[in-house]
This record gives sequence, C-alpha cells and structure tokens, in this order.
Amino acid sequence: MASSADGFADLVIVACHAIFLGNPLSPECDVYSPLQWHLQPFQKSTGSVPAEHETFLLHIHAGLNALAYGSLSRSGVLVFSGAATALDVTGLTEAQSYFNAALALTQQFGQGHPFAECLNSRTLVEDAATDSYQNLLFSILKFRRHFGRYPRSVRVITHAFKTRRFLVSPCC
Repeated sequence: MASSADGFADLVIVACHAIFLGNPLSPECDVYSPLQWHLQPFQKSTGSVPAEHETFLLHIHAGLNALAYGSLSRSGVLVFSGAATALDVTGLTEAQSYFNAALALTQQFGQGHPFAECLNSRTLVEDAATDSYQNLLFSILKFRRHFGRYPRSVRVITHAFKTRRFLVSPCC
C-alpha cells in the first residue's frame, strides 16, 4: 500500500463495478476467466458481447499505466474504490477484489515489472463507496487521510457513460 512520501500529489481513481473472486497467489488463478468474477446478469457475456470483466481489467490496466508510464509516474497514487456488494457470495469489497486482480496481473508480468512496484507502494483501497459520487468523494478523503492534504489533480477511470457524473461545469 502507498507510503506517506511527500512526492505524491495526484490521485487516480478506479471506480470498481464487480468482484474478482480468484486467489491471486494460486496457480489456478485466471483473472481473465469470467468464472472467477462475480458478475451481475447484465455484466455477463451475451452471444457476441463479451463479459464486462474484460472492461474492468482494462480499467485496472489504465490505472496502473497512469502510475507506471504516464505523466503521473512520479506523483500519482491509485485508489481502487468500491464497497462490499455481494455479501451473500463473499465478504470481499469490490476495491479489495480489484487490488487482488491487479496483484494477479502483476504475478503474470513478474516482480520486475513497473506495475508490481506501483501496486505495492502507490495503491490504496477505499472500501465504502456504493455509487459514482461516493467513489469520487471517499477516494479524495482517503487520499487526504493518508497524505494529510488534498490531491492536486484527480483522474477517474470508469465507464464512458458515467463521464458526465464526474465533470464539473461552470455555474451561471
């Protein structure tokens, strides 16, 4: 998890939308298998449309890419944001499960990969948010609690159809 180093000023939020059930340390873990994700019926594959877990993996990749290679490579902190939404299946929160999925990905890439460093030292888990507004608010507060200041910038990674929820337009 992220340390309280002074150089971290920018927040990258991955808004979580499902729960990865696989054990990232197990050889049987397959982060790409829809069977290792708890998906809602509308998130499952329907004929020619793939299951949404592939989109969730792209969100995880985008968050890690922003920290490993992008303009935030020295100043960014990644927050996975999402509460426990399937208590009848698991006690895992969406955020912790995305962290586990990211860990499974880094296992595939190897410990020398930049994703592994980012995941181990520049990632936080926010596990209370239940909607888009809370993903944003609670992640900013998590950053503030952890680093003692608000982030200089915020980048949200989520579904494109949610873009308007996160954009601020000038008043009047």
